[in-house]
Amino acid sequence: MTDKKNVFFVEPNKQWVLENIHIEKIFREFDKGGITEVYDLKMYHYINVYVKSISRVLYYYLKQFFLKRDSSICLHPSSITVNSNRGGYEISKIKKLFDVNDSCNYQINGFDLTDCMRVNKISLKDFLVSFHQSMQVYFSVLKSNLPKGVHKAILRYSYINTTSYSFFDIFFYKIKKINPDCIIYSSGVPLSSYAAIRNGLKVINFYHGLMSKIDLNVYPRYSEIYVYSDEEKKYLENIDIGSIVRVYPFKDTKHYNRSVIIFLPTSISGYIETEEFSNLIGLFKRHNYKVFFKRHPLKSSWSIQTWKEKFNFEKVVNGGDAVTVMQDICPSFVVSWTSTVLCEASNMKIIPISLINLLDKKDIGPLDIFPIQNRSILWPSEKNMIYDVITKKTRDSYSETLEKLRLR
Repeated sequence: MTDKKNVFFVEPNKQWVLENIHIEKIFREFDKGGITEVYDLKMYHYINVYVKSISRVLYYYLKQFFLKRDSSICLHPSSITVNSNRGGYEISKIKKLFDVNDSCNYQINGFDLTDCMRVNKISLKDFLVSFHQSMQVYFSVLKSNLPKGVHKAILRYSYINTTSYSFFDIFFYKIKKINPDCIIYSSGVPLSSYAAIRNGLKVINFYHGLMSKIDLNVYPRYSEIYVYSDEEKKYLENIDIGSIVRVYPFKDTKHYNRSVIIFLPTSISGYIETEEFSNLIGLFKRHNYKVFFKRHPLKSSWSIQTWKEKFNFEKVVNGGDAVTVMQDICPSFVVSWTSTVLCEASNMKIIPISLINLLDKKDIGPLDIFPIQNRSILWPSEKNMIYDVITKKTRDSYSETLEKLRLR
């Protein structure tokens, strides 16, 4: 896999200023021939940012006194789990990989300072000193030569980073003093990771889905990174990210039941109602396969009752993450659109079927590292591959199909 070399505009210890989805998009789409600029900062820029930011400092400083400290919190944490509030499956994945001692582990929402406030309160002096340093960094980045559009995005979106980053900076500084070996488990919350890394703590990042290409101007230098596929691991290693990159461990499926699990999407357009989706369900039912439906842990595009009425199914899997569900049911096939579960199924030696051909291109999103279209059977264009596996009913034909998908 060949990729453009990163052009570095901002030092890693200042990149927290760029933490915003709009800014990240500009950097990801920038290439060596792109236009850069130096922004003409006016006095009103300084005044506007300072007024809005200092008001946030005072708000958060006062807010912490209205929150009661959690008396059950361990005074000397061995680890802190910083999650993005996407549900318990983020935390359960970390617990599966590491021997996390719950009694000495903090769990905080990385997008809400409230959890930090329940652990440690900070003094106004410390907050203001950290905030002053953050503002110096913020404006030093604004004075830099950056891709066109980044300066305006920083002024519009990321001024709020100065307050949050300053609070996280003090929070992790105190943690470092209490226990220098405290490990930070992070899942989808870069801003807090920047602060933890600055204070010399070990930060391990966990992807909760397939990754897209990154730009090192907007990516923390984690100690370790966990991804879902060898392709993602090779990609990160090829761009010299400097982190230890690991693939989540998966156990091979040893036996297969005559069943299929369809993992439902979180959002839909009209494509769900296509005849081809019903045809796929009908194919499995005609060959006496049990068809299970599993909703996404966050939400489902329609209510389960609506899915039942539209496609006449009864077997609904509730609870559990995708891997646990596949281990319990041991299906012969897993069906989804562009979900991470297709990669997980492939890693578990279960044949994945993708309905990506039924999507509008605008609904597909960035799939530029793990090749879902190569590693999955595509319905309906490759329906004959499914027919062959179903009708031959041999372990050899199943294994041959898995190997074909792996190599293509």
